[in-house]
Amino acid sequence: MHLLTNYPLELYGPRSEFPFESIVTFGPDPGHRIGDQTIPYDISFDASRRSIQELLSLVDGPRPDIVMLWWPDQEPIPTGLEDSEVPVVGVMSDYNLTLPFCRDLAPFFDLLLCDHSALPVLGRLPFARVEPWCQYSYRPDVHRPRVSDDGREPERDIDISFVGNLDPIVQRDRMPYLERIAALEDSWRVHIGSAPQGREYGELLARSRIAFNRSIRGEVNLRCFEATACGALLLCERENLEIRRYFREDEEVVLYGPHDLERKIQWLLTHEDERRRIADAGRRRVREHRLARQFEPLIEILGTLDVTRRPRVDDITRVLGRATSMLVARADADTILTPLIRCADLEVSARTRNALAVALVSRVGETMITRAITLLDNARLLDAGHLPSLANARFLRAITGDLAAANELGKELEWRARTSERPGDFDGMVMPVGFDSRGVAHAGALASCLKNSDLAPLRDYFVRLAHDDDRTMPLPGYSRALDPRELGSTHPRGVMSDYSASGSTTSPAARSLSKA
Repeated sequence: MHLLTNYPLELYGPRSEFPFESIVTFGPDPGHRIGDQTIPYDISFDASRRSIQELLSLVDGPRPDIVMLWWPDQEPIPTGLEDSEVPVVGVMSDYNLTLPFCRDLAPFFDLLLCDHSALPVLGRLPFARVEPWCQYSYRPDVHRPRVSDDGREPERDIDISFVGNLDPIVQRDRMPYLERIAALEDSWRVHIGSAPQGREYGELLARSRIAFNRSIRGEVNLRCFEATACGALLLCERENLEIRRYFREDEEVVLYGPHDLERKIQWLLTHEDERRRIADAGRRRVREHRLARQFEPLIEILGTLDVTRRPRVDDITRVLGRATSMLVARADADTILTPLIRCADLEVSARTRNALAVALVSRVGETMITRAITLLDNARLLDAGHLPSLANARFLRAITGDLAAANELGKELEWRARTSERPGDFDGMVMPVGFDSRGVAHAGALASCLKNSDLAPLRDYFVRLAHDDDRTMPLPGYSRALDPRELGSTHPRGVMSDYSASGSTTSPAARSLSKA
């Protein structure tokens, strides 16, 4: 089986270890950056601007049997995937943050791989197939115990450590536990901090007697494998959905809960022989979980994929889905705005105008707020019940100082959110785009809605937005400076159009979505 992928698997070991006849990687120059290392791709390719057909033509060697796209909720995907003759596999990770951006990616994939916590969420979306798979492992060249000149391991000079994400918004559940660990520093050597992926991070784990972990979704995350590979004892939350699939409790990992965290730490640090025994067993076990081994049970599934089962949608939904997924990806603004302008020309609807308004503000910036407000006012005329358009109109009125209008829009938003029964009323992007508290709350509400088949979480979310006084405006992400005139070759009026509710005169270029 021949694999084409956007992720350099050699980070986790030689390509020859993986169960493929050949592996070809692709991505933008200069390569995949991770911590202190940049891994070049075999094929230089900007997926935000080119098609899967172009990519396949660049492969020098056997035609791929599988295209595997890692993190399509955060990395741009090529156009034309919906018509790919080669099965396409997506590897999804942070759905708890990116769900609003990736919920409409089903037409592009034959298989979506995710952790067990995502199954009841992503499984409710119309993907052809969703399966659990562990996408994480450790880097053998980085994650290993320290060795002194005499060949022995030096003493570990950190009693308990946490090295990772300290964002209190994204990691709200983790922070109280870290505060409890920090309170132990009078008795033990505690290290809590962040470090870039790479040797500095691995060195901190290799110096630690205990590595604390608390996952964000109940998944086995990278730290589970990295810490054990470095010889630290892994201390993981008891409610983790996956940890027991990979490590034996009290033999290779120690699990804690809210009522016994300090007691477990105290016992382990005062019983060094037991701590070392468990840590050593964990290090032996983790060798069975190298990434190449994680692929072995996947091979049989990959061989059964049928591209004819890939879901089909209308062109507007397809193009909106791809463009929306790139709002938080490394893609220039024009690669997102051009297809959204085409959609707004071809379909006079609240969803197309809302999507374009969100993209203009989030990827170009404050200079587009007036244009975005015009689009959102038009969206409300087209569909007064479309809640994202209402919420975004209120937000932009508030940050521009029109508080009276924002207040009236807030009242309407709350009333419609409490009374709406149409699922479509809740569908669409909400500003500001990003991973602040509002974005995280949107992803969480959408996940709860899908998991429980209940609109109540989204209803509550929009009611809260009706009273939100936060007027901070995040800077545009991953965008070079954009002159709106650059879009003129695609649409004669570009982003300067008012998109009247009565329709518009469509340019020849805008009539086709075949390359969007």
